[in-house]
Amino acid sequence: MRILHTADWHLGKQLHHVSLINDQAIVLDQLHRVLKEYEIECLIISGDIFDRSVPSSEAVELFDETLSRLAFDYAKPVIIISGNHDSPPRLAFGSKLFSKLSLHVVTSIDYMSNLINLSDSYGMISVIALPFIEEALSKDISNTLDKPFSYEETIQELLRKLSSKIPAKSRTIVAAHAFIQGSIESESERPVSLGGTTACSAHIFEDFSYTALGHLHRAQSVQKSHIRYAGSILKYSSSEIPYKKTFSLVDIDASGKPIIEEIPIQPKRDFRELRGLFTDLCRKDFDNGDHDDYFSIIIDDQGPILDAMPRLQEIYPNVLEIHREAIDSIRHYSVVTKEFLKQDETSLFKNFALQCAGLKLNEMQLDILKQALATTLSRKEED
Repeated sequence: MRILHTADWHLGKQLHHVSLINDQAIVLDQLHRVLKEYEIECLIISGDIFDRSVPSSEAVELFDETLSRLAFDYAKPVIIISGNHDSPPRLAFGSKLFSKLSLHVVTSIDYMSNLINLSDSYGMISVIALPFIEEALSKDISNTLDKPFSYEETIQELLRKLSSKIPAKSRTIVAAHAFIQGSIESESERPVSLGGTTACSAHIFEDFSYTALGHLHRAQSVQKSHIRYAGSILKYSSSEIPYKKTFSLVDIDASGKPIIEEIPIQPKRDFRELRGLFTDLCRKDFDNGDHDDYFSIIIDDQGPILDAMPRLQEIYPNVLEIHREAIDSIRHYSVVTKEFLKQDETSLFKNFALQCAGLKLNEMQLDILKQALATTLSRKEED
């Protein structure tokens, strides 16, 4: 069976107060083309459909249009699970109707909707669909089981119970939204684990043909190639600038062995980083790429710059953030105490330059400072 795995759409997301809804619509339009071009037999979306539990009207409209195209144009099995950003009741609206169209939206644990049986020319494939489970909910689920379990043990027990309902010789896929220990995080993800209490080990998924994960925004396999995060469809923070965004194409053969290929996503605008002196950054020929991209710009100048953002936006209209490392790196200031104030004027100015600009004065600068201080103090005495 040929499966396309995607996750973390975060419809309605804003990046530095800039709406990405049009960028997301272009990626989802590309998704529909990939489904047809690669003759995908099943689509799995592993959670975080929306960026907020109460999504914007634009996000709901885009998802509605996407579901309609999937149901009527694609017309093959689609499996959607809720993530930690989604509201399960809202995402589940119309799910009973959608299931009649082979569009399965799974947002809770009921042991019926969590197991979806599909078939291909080789036989049956069973999909265990596990939406994001909050720690409090995991404790409620644990209470219904034979004995108290930890978070990971609860997930493992759910997998065991659902696996026991799978017909013999069926190949098995898991779709889950969770944090797996040993995976690489990004700045834009909302933490689901405090102190590791809601993290899972990769080994609990090892026996399945493929595990289609959601939550982390970097596309990656965790310990085993068949335990995989699809990653987000766009770069949602500057920490994701180095990542390439992809859809995961998974071919599962008769034995259940997956062959995984990444299909690059072509966004309307890339998110890139530029770095240099301000005068260089303001040259139109400084960057040979598309100036309409989103940018995070690092300015290396140590001195003050007037109206940096609007001046840069004349060249790069979609600058999202500016960093001044010489200034940003200064986070800790000395506590002003009586002992601190006992320093002489030269030492005070040296500490001021170091704390406010990260500048360690050299001998020439110290000589200029001492001359200026001497002149100022002599005038003060004359007055």
